[in-house]
Amino acid sequence: MNFKRNQFRNYANQFPDRKFVLVGDSGQHDAEAYASIMTSDLSERIQCIFIRKVHGDWVRREKPKNTNKRFQIAFAKVPKNKWYAFDKPEELYEIDIKSGKCRK
Repeated sequence: MNFKRNQFRNYANQFPDRKFVLVGDSGQHDAEAYASIMTSDLSERIQCIFIRKVHGDWVRREKPKNTNKRFQIAFAKVPKNKWYAFDKPEELYEIDIKSGKCRK
């Protein structure tokens, strides 16, 4: 998690006038890493966080990583309108990210 936070800090420093959209997946610790960034001094730099729920052959291993409970715990200190966990990319098509909306 620290690696992703440090990498983001580097990007934020390189582009001081930009906001970012963080996109990850449920396979490892992206939700937790991005939530830690969102609760840091860099939170104003993040427009939205999107986590794609991983599905595939390893259903038993993936199922606990895709639960609402996991995301609610990971993002407990993050405003609900700043993150979204999705199954299919089509779910993001009509989201107005520019205006700060991270959900439909």
